[in-house]
Amino acid sequence: MTTTSMEVVLTGTGTPIPVPGRAGPGVYVRTEAAGLQIDTGRATVLRLAEAGVRADAVDAVLLTHHHSDHTTDLGDVLVSAWLMDADHAVDLVAPAGLTAEFAETALAPLRGDMTFRRGHRRVTDIARPDVRAFRPGRAPALVWQRGDTQVDAVAVRHEPVVDAVGYRIRTSLGSVVISGDTRACAEIEELASGARVLVHEVVDPARVPEARRHTIEYHAIPAEVGALAERAGVETLVLTHLWPAPQDDADIRAFHDGVRAGGFTGELIVGADLVRLRVTPDATLVTLPTTADLSALHTPSLREPVAQH
Repeated sequence: MTTTSMEVVLTGTGTPIPVPGRAGPGVYVRTEAAGLQIDTGRATVLRLAEAGVRADAVDAVLLTHHHSDHTTDLGDVLVSAWLMDADHAVDLVAPAGLTAEFAETALAPLRGDMTFRRGHRRVTDIARPDVRAFRPGRAPALVWQRGDTQVDAVAVRHEPVVDAVGYRIRTSLGSVVISGDTRACAEIEELASGARVLVHEVVDPARVPEARRHTIEYHAIPAEVGALAERAGVETLVLTHLWPAPQDDADIRAFHDGVRAGGFTGELIVGADLVRLRVTPDATLVTLPTTADLSALHTPSLREPVAQH
């Protein structure tokens, strides 16, 4: 199977701090072979619905690490898939250790419902999520595959969190990379080499409250992300997990200008929930959310002209 297009939807660009209009971290990637949900922060299912993506279009959930803002709606994603008549099991892909243990534990209170739904529909393959734990390394390694779609993972630098990972979704069309939570690091730079799209977390150190200055130590600074993406030859860079969340155009501009100061020359998007990218052989087409899609308090993304090649 040859992939002719991929779709990337930001299902959440927020952080642990609740902000109107920004759901918890998550990205949905659709290839011609599979639908992949990377992380399941708060309100993931609602964002999928707002994007026109049915929960039963999720074939696998890929967790980047165990922090609750990235995992809290895992059960909702799974239950919603079963409620919407998914005819397949959903794979749960997670780094071994606390993240895979969380996935197993999160399934425990759902066991009764899973048993009921299998019996009620007389379908044995649904509601049987398979936790696929892997031990991440400092070099990319294959952790999931279906048809032309391959998923690689690499350990990233989110210490003191151990076994946090980033993911690369590869098809014949190119690759989409999701950083997860991490400092700008060589591991993500290698993973993102030549990527069509890199979705990378970012923190604005100038706006972090004094009581939370420690968060800068294990997140990525805009200029460093810009330099990393430029060296890696990334076509389109999308910023997510925006901390602190931008409150106005000046805050959005600060993220943008910080990345440009690092030297990135490709297309740049300061992420908002429901930003959608369609990757084709000839271009990456970007659709921005509108006020009809989001709450009135949401701040729209800042982006530049669509990259053509």
